[in-house]
Amino acid sequence: MTFDAAKEQFLTTIRRLTHLVSATSLLYWDMQTIMPPKGAPARAQVAGAMQAEYFRLATDDGLGAIMDVLAENGDKLTGREARILTLMRREYDRNKKIPADEFEAFSVLTAQASHFWMGAKQNDDYASFAPYLQQIIDYSRRFTGYWGYEDKPYDAMLYAFDPALLTKQLDPILAELLTGTRALLKRVGKNTELSTVTVPPERQHLVADYLLRTIGFDMDAGNLYTTEHPFCSSIHSGDTRATTKFHPAMPLSSIFSVLHEGGHGVYDQNVSEDLDGTNLRDGASMGIHESQSRFWENIVGRSRAFWQTHLGKVNELSGVSLCDDPEIFFRAINAIEPSFIRIEADELTYNLHIIIRYEVEKAIFNEGIDSDQLPELWASKYQEYLGIRPRTYAEGVLQDSHWSGGMFGYFPSYTIGNLCAAQFADAFVKQHGPLEGHIRTPEGLALILDWQKQNIHRFGAEQTPRQIMERICGEDVNPAFFLRYMEKKMAAVYKA
Repeated sequence: MTFDAAKEQFLTTIRRLTHLVSATSLLYWDMQTIMPPKGAPARAQVAGAMQAEYFRLATDDGLGAIMDVLAENGDKLTGREARILTLMRREYDRNKKIPADEFEAFSVLTAQASHFWMGAKQNDDYASFAPYLQQIIDYSRRFTGYWGYEDKPYDAMLYAFDPALLTKQLDPILAELLTGTRALLKRVGKNTELSTVTVPPERQHLVADYLLRTIGFDMDAGNLYTTEHPFCSSIHSGDTRATTKFHPAMPLSSIFSVLHEGGHGVYDQNVSEDLDGTNLRDGASMGIHESQSRFWENIVGRSRAFWQTHLGKVNELSGVSLCDDPEIFFRAINAIEPSFIRIEADELTYNLHIIIRYEVEKAIFNEGIDSDQLPELWASKYQEYLGIRPRTYAEGVLQDSHWSGGMFGYFPSYTIGNLCAAQFADAFVKQHGPLEGHIRTPEGLALILDWQKQNIHRFGAEQTPRQIMERICGEDVNPAFFLRYMEKKMAAVYKA
């Protein structure tokens, strides 16, 4: 086969694969939002078949031969084409090691498990979900054996989310973060509390729509629906689906989940259209993706300046005052206190929730911990790190959806996102001055988003996470920036 023919066929296959990813993403978005409950069994089969077709194309011997031809003529590839090849080759070599029938069975299982997890969480019934979770663990352990690893089995799971951040790299980062976090926790003062108010879901939806538009989420290229566990799904650059959950007595929960998922959404919406139809139309890594969601949720969304500007409008849309004083509101939404639910946690203790999950997942893959041992292990870790013990499965081991989808290894991405967000904020300030002044105005928020677009979003996965960090920040992931940011935030929140 000639080089030109190989390249044309390769890029055609890549487009086909990205279309299958889009279709599958839509199936799962529908499953988690508006699909009727009785549709779950059939949907699991459909989702499994779609993923099996993707797997068949992505591991075809012919594709491997085509990639060999391109690799032999690497000097003829553009930089973008070379990156597409690198990522596809990595995926091909990894998936080729998994038997096709096991991959399809695993895909059906996780589609089923996602449905049963929702019911188990709502009914606080771990026993009904545990058999599915154990099967997912068993499959995942077999997959780590197929993939192989240099150090620990858990590394094979982490590799899928960032090959350069395995336990050897994560352990010292998280150890430094843990030490710094414990030191800062000793300085926590008296918390500022808000009065409890009830905001109906339809009112919260108005607030959510307003906040999404405020941070630059294009509602003509996206929408917002409700789900059990908030997420954001990118179907295409012109179709990004954000989700949230409305708790009438907890309006802040939706406010910050919307800002978080909106941060994912603006990343997806601003990837260059030139990358449509390629495997580069994605984030550089899940850690970089989470840096954008955590940036908008916390660095912008929990700032004093943001609420000085927007609290009045949010109160108006809510139909009730969440708080009349922006300063009191700012201090209340940044109060630091151990809690059970990760997505409701304050910025500082949030990373302890991730360290707990990281250690639990290491125990599953490196120490052989099974599903029947997880509730107690989870509870003991919460007692150790946060000084609290879950009272129910729903606020403990059942609170996250990730394991039902087989997404072991994802959780560290959230903390990496926190750390990178602080570093990106520091880089922005060095170029444009203090963030607070920009956050107060629509023009300033637009400048922040445009800075992200020009430096991060538009590149998709064309650059590696390390290249992005070095180019923008001059160094790789460094917890010191986040700890300094939190020290400054705490001084403002707990001032005399």
